[in-house]
Parts: sequence; structure tokens; C-alpha cells
Amino acid sequence: MIKSLPRLLTAMCLMGPAWPAWGLSLVIRDKSSAVVSYELPTASPGSSAGFVTVDGFTSHSIPFAGSEAGITAIFGQGSELEVITDTTMKAWGWCFAIDGKISDKMPDQVPMPTDAKILRWFYAYALYDSGQWTGYCIED
Repeated sequence: MIKSLPRLLTAMCLMGPAWPAWGLSLVIRDKSSAVVSYELPTASPGSSAGFVTVDGFTSHSIPFAGSEAGITAIFGQGSELEVITDTTMKAWGWCFAIDGKISDKMPDQVPMPTDAKILRWFYAYALYDSGQWTGYCIED
């Protein structure tokens, strides 16, 4: 079912009221929204965003491709190139944000703050225009 959704946009949220209790919510969006929630095992202070993500996916048998260093697919939705014009394209893939802040580092290089509320994974694109990458992690 998920693979058949057009232009699947998926976000992964890890949230908890106080450290170290975590809850995992999977939000799948295209034209409508659906929410499924999971509980995550306790994460240690100082764990990376990549570790917390992979641990959560693995614990709940959520299909994904990648590692702590980066996620390349969730539920079969992987990266793709979309040609807009002869000089413009969108490179689609997975991005993450901690409490709304998008990192410019790979998830294994970003420690989870002990007071973090949300680790969100979302399907977005980087824009290539006339020989320049002009933006990244842009949601449609």
C-alpha cells in the first residue's frame, strides 16, 4: 500500500516529555495524513541522531535502508532525481531535524540533546539550478 502512494512524503518523529522516555511516531503524508505511533527503547544521553533512528527502526521492524550515517530509504521510498528543465532538477531524499532545526551534518555526527523533544525524518529535495545547488531539505 505505502509503495503505491504517489509522491510519498514521510516523516519520522521521536518525541518524549522528559529524558530518557521516548515515543516514536511515524507520519506518512501525501495528499492526506495518517499517523502511527510506536514506543522507543530508552536512549542514552549523548547518543547520536543516527543511533536513535536506527535503534528505533530496528526495534519496531520498520523497513529502511541506510545506517547511523544516513538513511537512504524508509518503507521503500528512496532517493530519486526529478528533471524540471534542461538546467534544473530536484534530488529527492531523506532529511532530519531536531526540534525543528535542520542539521547540515550527517546523523551520526549529531548528538541528541538530552532535552530534545522531536527527531523528525522527512522526505524532501535539494534543488540544482544552472550549475549550483541552491537549497536542501526543501519540503514540497
